[in-house]
Order: sequence, then C-alpha cells, then structure tokens
Amino acid sequence: MSTTTLPSSFAALSITGAGYFETDKGLAWPYERVSIVRKYINKTSGDCIKHWRTVRFTGDDEERTEQLNDVFTSEEKRLNIKKHAELALKLASLYGGSLL
Repeated sequence: MSTTTLPSSFAALSITGAGYFETDKGLAWPYERVSIVRKYINKTSGDCIKHWRTVRFTGDDEERTEQLNDVFTSEEKRLNIKKHAELALKLASLYGGSLL
C-alpha cells in the first residue's frame, strides 16, 4: 500500500489520511469545492453532446419511415437521453471510465 502525503493546506480543509483521493468522497471533493475542476468537467461533457447525433431509419415506405423517426425522437426526448448522457460523461470524468 502506498502512502500519500497531502499538502498542509488540505489539513485546513479537514482532508487527512493516505489515499484520500482514491475514495468517492475524495474524488467528489475537487468537483464540489474547486471551480476550475467543475468548469473543466462540465465543459468537456457539454462539448461531447453539443452536436447530438441524429438517427434516421430508411426504408421503401416513406410514411412508415417518418413514423419510426417521430417515435424515436419523441421517446428520446421523453426519456431525456441527452441529459443522462451528459451526467454519465461528468461522472466518468470524475470517477473514471469504468463507471460507464
């Protein structure tokens, strides 16, 4: 087991002990308290979904194709897929890709 020495400034913030940043609380701390970390994570996850993909079904029957596309789009909006994808990207940035 390796030991981690934390800067003395962390003691003022009640952060002590080896391996602090290997815990969920330790990983969440920078996001909650350090604005540059929060901005970076929010910006990168927002950029990932900025150009949202469009799924289009194609087929011989144009009316049926439009119905399928409308159902897919409405279900995607109803389930709020874009918001969930952004949250998953934020958590993956914060806790690591294994979360996904």
